[in-house]
Amino acid sequence: EALQKRYDLIFKEFDVIEVSFSGGKDSTVLVHTIMDYIKKNNIKDKVILQYMDYEGSYQHTEDHLIEVFEEYSDYIYPHWNCLTYKTACGVSMFQGFWLPWNDDEKHIWVRDYPKSCKFKVFNHENNPYDFYYKGIEDSDFDLKFTKWCHHNFKKEIPIKEKKTINLMGVRSEESLNRYNAIVKNKTNYKGTNYIMKESKNIYHAYPLYDWVLSDIWHYLSKPNKSYNKLYDLYFMAGVPLHNMRVASAFIDEGVSSLKLHRAIEPNTWGKLVGRVNGANFGNIYGGTKAHGFHNITLPKGHTWKSYCDFLLSTLPEEVSLSFKKKFETSINTWTLKGATVHESSLNDLIENKCKYENLGHPKGKIYENRTDMICIRFDEYPDDIKSKNFKELPSYKRMCVSILKNDHSCKYMGYGMTNYEKELRQMALKKYKTIKK
Repeated sequence: EALQKRYDLIFKEFDVIEVSFSGGKDSTVLVHTIMDYIKKNNIKDKVILQYMDYEGSYQHTEDHLIEVFEEYSDYIYPHWNCLTYKTACGVSMFQGFWLPWNDDEKHIWVRDYPKSCKFKVFNHENNPYDFYYKGIEDSDFDLKFTKWCHHNFKKEIPIKEKKTINLMGVRSEESLNRYNAIVKNKTNYKGTNYIMKESKNIYHAYPLYDWVLSDIWHYLSKPNKSYNKLYDLYFMAGVPLHNMRVASAFIDEGVSSLKLHRAIEPNTWGKLVGRVNGANFGNIYGGTKAHGFHNITLPKGHTWKSYCDFLLSTLPEEVSLSFKKKFETSINTWTLKGATVHESSLNDLIENKCKYENLGHPKGKIYENRTDMICIRFDEYPDDIKSKNFKELPSYKRMCVSILKNDHSCKYMGYGMTNYEKELRQMALKKYKTIKK
């Protein structure tokens, strides 16, 4: 009932509605419930259904996606995108990213473009996106796609008045970060906490944010509600319900389940091994301490700082230098400038006998409504902090985990690209802008 009221608000307030679809259980429920709502309320306007295809996926996932796209073909503008995005790679110490659907590597693609008689698949040759270029960051593409939809749909509405929203099947139960971002969201839209502003007249929404896992599977148990049959195979393989993920094979979130590819779809697995360096290492060690999982332990005779130095010495020079630059930034930020943490972390700092200075409420508009945040500065960069908010607090142990996870961008530590990496990106943008199609 709450979901229906949310859809009432969304379809009343917004002109352009885009739905992000991954083929996973949550986004499947999102698509089904939206289509239920459209049919029930006899809505004539179509919604935009977008899937970012990362090439290295299960055949079961592709089959399910095609099924859904075809089932709702009369109610959607289909955007199945097989484009060459720059995508994070969590299985290799030699490459921090890989390029799906890269024409230069077509001979080793995991699969060919999907085929359907009811919708067109967009690739680098036939896509309509004026912002796209080979090697665009996948997160950047996702944001710009929503902006592109804002400008290219419902052109009869003046751009100043038009409002666009992107709907995602994200649930707060999945992680503490999601809970804090959604449930405790203060920058709400008309009294809601599940609609967040991205830019002028463009918003993101998480209408399923308060659903729990049993709600999802209760809904999918209804007659005629299709779902990804990969979950049945996960279940037969003994994977716990809360650990079942449909994710790109080589990203951090997918490494721990890489080994399942070999058992569930051996033909796909054989192609994955030849596609990206380190896939088999991820298969063997994904989900173990060797890959930064399950509470890694400190080798005898080491501190986390000395272990971090050792791990850096084992990496290729260029990769080691990239990590060092990010780690230096972290050290300087936390010991010189100061950084923000939740107030709930203070007790952990006290229990761990950390020496720090409380700098008070952080400055900036982003923190105006976040009374639960404080800014702190450490006297000395911590070796380890035992806390439930491990990812939020700095430590040399956290650096070690980032290295073991092959987290080249240090996303695990809350970092993005360095200035040098941004320069490289700008140089690439400048170069490809001068190349004619």
